Order: sequence, then C-alpha cells, then structure tokens
Amino acid sequence: MVASTAFPLALVALGVVFRYGTSLDLMVFGLFAFIGKQEVILDVVDRYIDFATVITSLKAGAALLAILCLLQVIRFFKGLSQSSSPDDSFPAKPMVFPCRTSHTRMFPTKRSFSYTYLLAGIPVGWKGSTGGMLSADVETKPATWYQELFSLKPLGAWFTVSGDDYFERGHLKEGLEGKLQKFLESEVSF
Repeated sequence: MVASTAFPLALVALGVVFRYGTSLDLMVFGLFAFIGKQEVILDVVDRYIDFATVITSLKAGAALLAILCLLQVIRFFKGLSQSSSPDDSFPAKPMVFPCRTSHTRMFPTKRSFSYTYLLAGIPVGWKGSTGGMLSADVETKPATWYQELFSLKPLGAWFTVSGDDYFERGHLKEGLEGKLQKFLESEVSF
C-alpha cells in the first residue's frame, strides 16, 4: 500500500519541480533520485557500458577541445598583431583616452562613486582598422558560426564604429562622414 501512494506523490513532486523550479532544483532532484536508486543505475552501467570505449571517447574529445583552444589562442594573437590600415594620408588617427567619472550626492543620503572607462576617439571620415583595437566603416562578409570557430582569420576589432548605426537608418557608401554631411545639410535652413 505504501508503494502505491508513494509513486503518485513522487510524480506530483517532480511536476512541481519542473513547473516552478530552476535548473539547480532539477539537479538536486536528480542527485537524490540517483542516490536513492544507486544500485540499479550502477548495475545498468556495468552491464551495458564499455569503459574502454568511454575512455577513448573522452580522450578524443579532450584532444579536439585542446586543438580548438589552440586555434583560438593563435587567432587571438594574430588579431593583436594585425597591422593598421595603410592609409597614412589622413591627418588624424583614432585614439583611446583613459577617463574617470566621479559623482557625489548630498541629499537624501550622502553618497559618492567614481569609475574609469575608455573613450574612443575616431575622426569622422577615417575608415579602416588600427591594430585590431578600433575600426570604422570596415566592410565585413558574414560567416557562419562554424567558419568563425575554426578559422584562423582574426576576429574584428574590439571596438567597431559603423556609419549604419548613426543618424538616419540605412547604408551610405560614404559611411559615417556621408551621413554626418547629409544630417548637417538637412539642419541648415536658408
């Protein structure tokens, strides 16, 4: 009689955990279920799973993961050593400025804080990339996730400015400079 009432109660508990629980609740529930039926589960594992195959599979997976990590490290260093765009005729160059903002509030409670950040200064009209750090109006071809994952081609710059993201929607061939010029012309009234 006890077994007949315990099964529906276990299903109710499992349903409540699935409906209102988090992933941690499900892991704890699974851990207790494993501990309760440990002998049965270990008997099935011993009977149907060959440990030599499991170990060989784990070694192959670890080797593949090590190769993938090595590829990512190589790509990271290639991105850091990426040369700047060859256009040296532009009078200004992009720069990164270290900055700090501080704020103090006296009312309703006295509170102060400050934080540091980097300010990127990219001249309007400049196009290209500088050392894998900053880029502006650089055209990139979209790639699938697996092409990016297994590629040795460096990723884009850490901070990218695209003219398509500013002013009005759409793409202009002239980039951010063309959009700024168009915006300023629309603001001037004669």
